[in-house]
Amino acid sequence: MKVLLLFVIVTLALGKEIGDDIIKSWEDVAKPHLSDCAKESGLSESEAENIMKNKIMSTHAHKCYTKCLDVRLGLFDPETRNFNIDGLVKKIKGMTREIAEECFTKYKDEKDDCELVFASGMCFIEKITKDR
Repeated sequence: MKVLLLFVIVTLALGKEIGDDIIKSWEDVAKPHLSDCAKESGLSESEAENIMKNKIMSTHAHKCYTKCLDVRLGLFDPETRNFNIDGLVKKIKGMTREIAEECFTKYKDEKDDCELVFASGMCFIEKITKDR
């Protein structure tokens, strides 16, 4: 369920349709971290809440909000700059190790962790949803 959060954030950024049930699940997962991640990334709580309402932006602050959530959910380790590929493969429908590794490798030289997390997520969601 927690991995659903990253999926929803990036899917919103790509302009894909998401059902209300998925948005509700995402809100439930993100809510405990909303205030802290908003503050950490420089967003207001209102801006962070709007991400859940299909109003995601690709500003640096929004990307850092995504990174904060990924860190708190155990999907990204900022110290090692590694992603939890096994967790992603296990919990995201359509995700394969190959897709995850390809996307994370593509952006591994990105110096900014916020950009790294966001770009990698955009890549794998785009690949998963490409044929749908």
